[in-house]
Amino acid sequence: MKPNKPDTPPQTDAAIKKDTGKSFKEWFAILDAAGGPSLGRRELSLHFSKIEPKAMLVKWGPSINFEYEKKHGVVEKDGRPKGYTICITKSIAAPPAAVYAVVEDGKSWKKWFGTNAKADVKEGGRYSCDDGDQGTFTRVRKDKDLRMTVENPRHAGVDPYDIVFQSAPKEKTTLMVTINRIQSRELADELRDSWTVAFDQLKALVEGK
Repeated sequence: MKPNKPDTPPQTDAAIKKDTGKSFKEWFAILDAAGGPSLGRRELSLHFSKIEPKAMLVKWGPSINFEYEKKHGVVEKDGRPKGYTICITKSIAAPPAAVYAVVEDGKSWKKWFGTNAKADVKEGGRYSCDDGDQGTFTRVRKDKDLRMTVENPRHAGVDPYDIVFQSAPKEKTTLMVTINRIQSRELADELRDSWTVAFDQLKALVEGK
């Protein structure tokens, strides 16, 4: 997928204070008072969601979590930070089998995934494109889901991509990719934008538009 420059707000005290009225340090004090890192990301998110309007929470909530955990040295069992998590979904007017059939066709990848992309969609098969993305399919369940390792040096530390084909009413498919352990807000926004474009192109290809 072609990388782009997303509209990521500067991750500074001045920027967050302008939008929310509080600096990172002030937000951290609120989270400390609520119980601190031991509460976990979900509970802390629920806490400051009661304080901040939803629009600003969407914009700044992930950054507050990430910077707060970094300040306190919070890591997962493998010793790495949890990082950012993103989830991109797309509704496609075709049943899962039809969407999967297009994805399974490795020759179609250059039409939706990236420049000169190709894929051998089977367990142990490889995918790649001229934009720098490459990896291996470690799980392939027909019409259900795919798991792809991430070997782009620019995406170091990111967990494998999980793509799910979920049946929806009226013979539609909800296509979803979840990406974990992203180690910067800029990369999280870039991956979100890139996968959104890829899914838009896949939708058009499947629906014949």
